Amino acid sequence: MKLASRIKCLVYFLYSYAIFLAISGIVLVIFGGYILYNHLGYGLLVEGGAWGPSAATLCLGLVTICVTWMGWHAVAKRNQCRLYLFGMSLLGIILISVFLCIWSLTIRKEMQGSAITPVENSFNDFLADTATINDHTHLWNRLQSEMQCCGVHGITDYIRTSIPWSCCRRPDNPSDPRCVSSYQRGCLFALTEETRQRLIYISVASLIFALVQIMGIFMVVHLVVLLKEQERGDIESRISSRNTELLPFNAQTGTPTRNPSAPTATTKSNQVNLHESLHADLKKAQAQRLSSS
Repeated sequence: MKLASRIKCLVYFLYSYAIFLAISGIVLVIFGGYILYNHLGYGLLVEGGAWGPSAATLCLGLVTICVTWMGWHAVAKRNQCRLYLFGMSLLGIILISVFLCIWSLTIRKEMQGSAITPVENSFNDFLADTATINDHTHLWNRLQSEMQCCGVHGITDYIRTSIPWSCCRRPDNPSDPRCVSSYQRGCLFALTEETRQRLIYISVASLIFALVQIMGIFMVVHLVVLLKEQERGDIESRISSRNTELLPFNAQTGTPTRNPSAPTATTKSNQVNLHESLHADLKKAQAQRLSSS
C-alpha cells in the first residue's frame, strides 16, 4: 500500500476513534452524575470521601470530551505538534483512569468501618425526635423504603418504639393500609453494599476506559511516523528534481562533452544556488509548521 493511502486510511480510523471517544466521554458524564446524585441523597450517612470517585468520573468525562475536540482538529490538519499533544493527553487520561480505579477499590475496602459511626448517630437522632419531622426523618424513611431495610442492624433496633411505616413491606393491594410483614435486614449492611457495588462499577469502567486509550495512542504515534516519512520523502524528491534540472544539457542527453570531469563556473554557481534554495525551503516549512501549531 502506498504511503498516502496508508495515511488516509489511518486518518479515517482516528476519526472513528474520536467519535467513539466523544461518546465514551458523554457516557462517563451521565454515569458519574447518576452515581453522584444517588450518593448525595445519603450524604449524612456515608462519609469518608466515598462520593469522590463518582465526582472524578464525571470530571473525567468532561476532560475526555475536550481532548476529543483537540484530537479531531489535530487529525484534520495533520499537525505533528498537535498530534503529539493529543497523544500526551490520552496518556494523561490513562493515568487518571488507573488512579481512579485504585482509589475506588481502596475506599470500597474501608467502606464497612467508616460508615458505622455516621449511620448510628443519624439513627439515634431519628429515634430521639420521632414526634417531629426533620432531615433524619425524611432520610431514614426514604432509606428504609428504597433499600428495603429496617433500622441499623435489623428490625430489633425498634424494640423500644413502634415500627415506622417505611419498614413495612408493601401489600399486594396498594389500598390496604395494614403492615403484613417488615424488612429484616439492617440498613447499615444494605447501604454499604450498595455503595461498594457502585464503587466496583466505577473501578471497572475506569479500567476499561484506560485500556481503550492505548489503542488511540498507538494510532496517533503511527500517524506521526507516517507523516514524518512522507515529509522526508517530499524533501528527497525535491532535491532529486533540483539536481536533475541543474545537470548540464550534454549530461542529460547523453552527448559527450569536451572535459566532463571539470565542472564549469556556471555549474558551481548553480549548485550554490541549489543549496541556498533548499535551505530557504526548509526554513519556510519549519515556519509554516510553527505558525499552524
